[in-house]
Amino acid sequence: MASENAVPDTPSCSPLILIVEDIPFQVRTLTAILSELDCRIAIAPSGEQALNEVRKHPPDLILLDLILPDMDGLVVLRTLQEQEAFHDLPVIILTAKGKPENIVAGLEAGAVDYIPKPFHPAELKARVKTHLRCRKMWNNQKALITELQEALGAVQQLSGLIPICAHCKKVRNDTGYWQQVEEYIAKHTAALFTHGLCPECVPIFFPEAAQAGVAIGPLHHPESGTATEHRSRILVVDDSPMNMQLLLQLLRPDHDLLVATHGQVALDLARTEQPDLILLDVLMPDMDGREVCRALKADPRTDQIPVIFITGNGREIDEIEGFRLGAVDYIAKPFSLPLVRARVRTHLELKHCRDKLMHQLMRDNLTGLRNRKGFQDFLELIWRQAVRHRTPLALILFNVDCLKEFNHRYGRPAGDECLQKIATTLKSMKRRSTDLIARYSGQEFVCLLPGTDLDGAFLIAEMVRAGVEGLAIPHPGLTPPVVTLSAGVASCEPTIESNPSSLLEQASQALYQARERGSSKLRVP
Repeated sequence: MASENAVPDTPSCSPLILIVEDIPFQVRTLTAILSELDCRIAIAPSGEQALNEVRKHPPDLILLDLILPDMDGLVVLRTLQEQEAFHDLPVIILTAKGKPENIVAGLEAGAVDYIPKPFHPAELKARVKTHLRCRKMWNNQKALITELQEALGAVQQLSGLIPICAHCKKVRNDTGYWQQVEEYIAKHTAALFTHGLCPECVPIFFPEAAQAGVAIGPLHHPESGTATEHRSRILVVDDSPMNMQLLLQLLRPDHDLLVATHGQVALDLARTEQPDLILLDVLMPDMDGREVCRALKADPRTDQIPVIFITGNGREIDEIEGFRLGAVDYIAKPFSLPLVRARVRTHLELKHCRDKLMHQLMRDNLTGLRNRKGFQDFLELIWRQAVRHRTPLALILFNVDCLKEFNHRYGRPAGDECLQKIATTLKSMKRRSTDLIARYSGQEFVCLLPGTDLDGAFLIAEMVRAGVEGLAIPHPGLTPPVVTLSAGVASCEPTIESNPSSLLEQASQALYQARERGSSKLRVP
């Protein structure tokens, strides 16, 4: 751990915390508290030095005082927010300005948390650990997405010699067909096109415009359509009618709201409705709010939903306990409505950002279906539900027959297009929202069917097989000479003693036997 202004350039696994504070006593106090954590520490006694320190050694977390000798702390925060390289750095404001309007201003400026002085050491450590953990997860997911995007970009790059006509500039594709350059590039890459005329062609095709000095701009722009506004869903859990009414009036204009006055009702709503945020009172008539939070964090269906405690019990020891249970924030009653609005907005933005990252990680870029990890996570969830409700669960593994030979004959781009058509067919045959279709591997797809026995899964497998064969994608050498699927079908009634891998293994064995026998489907005992 370093306590000097300069931070060593040597790489370290420990997170770096920048303390922006000009009072030596406060610096020593903060350094002593944070020394108990596995972290490195840098000190900046002024706003300008803080900005320079961030540029030289970007920290993982900033503790920022608002009262600095050269500039207001909010100016420092806004300056960081305006720079793309640093706008996502988590900043905790640590200051003696503890009025609600100060807290609202700090959160609106981009801070992730606000701790008034004097602070409790245990609470400070709890909040710092929470935000460092969030930062670490953010960095890991961001790095993984960057790797995936780079890998996708590499796949989509054109390589090798491309035959192009010297006269008309058409390109010969892998099947020997000559096509326009933009058509070829669009099929083999992620590039988009907009059409216009270069200065040399304007006088030839539009002489009147050229004489008048008019430029011919793009005739078509690839971007079209407008995105619909997303309304977040918030679950408000409070047994006080007055508090409930205040929160509903505050949040209803911008969010969709769910309401619960009892702990068990709150748990049921959280599991079935999957809200983006939960505002939870601690003192409940039937079930303590801490117990509700503990149950939420113990359930994989709800453990990622952020929880904000709102309660009249504002002791520091209670706040520390709330953070230990997994809450992301703690608001004491009587609460300030602007403060609640600001904190809700901050945590919803963090939740939506994390959800976007997770969505990208769970998707297959080629087909748009869930990838293998996305399927496995969903399988774990559906398995637990089947155990609880004692219902059957079926799984079908599909294999694209002889895809390697297809790619060898027609080229990888044609193989990718074939997989996309198969994925579209699979999605079109999905009948229930609870069913899941995913890309399991390069040439395998998987279909998960809750509440379905072996006979039902067998019929669905046959329907999908016939649907793909009906696409009539040419594949000489097969019987029939089109792209076909083999399928392995399995079904069971999950129990506490069993696990999802057993069902997957049954389907894999069935698929192996189906491919060996040249059949498209096979029952599994």
